[in-house]
Amino acid sequence: RWGGEEFLILRPSSGDPGVAPGMHELAEGLRAVIADCPFDAAGESVRVTISVGAATVGPERPFSDALHAADQALLRAKREGRNRVVVADD
Repeated sequence: RWGGEEFLILRPSSGDPGVAPGMHELAEGLRAVIADCPFDAAGESVRVTISVGAATVGPERPFSDALHAADQALLRAKREGRNRVVVADD
């Protein structure tokens, strides 16, 4: 848990410049699993969705800048209708 309703997932980089598409696939898979798993709350079926903002860390983007970029991507995901994944542009 990073903050109120924010969670942080860190994963090692392969050093491959194509890491952003893999990051999108990981986040999209998580989003889909959560959206497809309703749970029972006081006898009612409740569906939960997530919005994801993602960014990479690298020589040109230190951790603090990546956090800011991911936060901006999350805000964009929410503005665009929620229940989606947005990866910050490098």
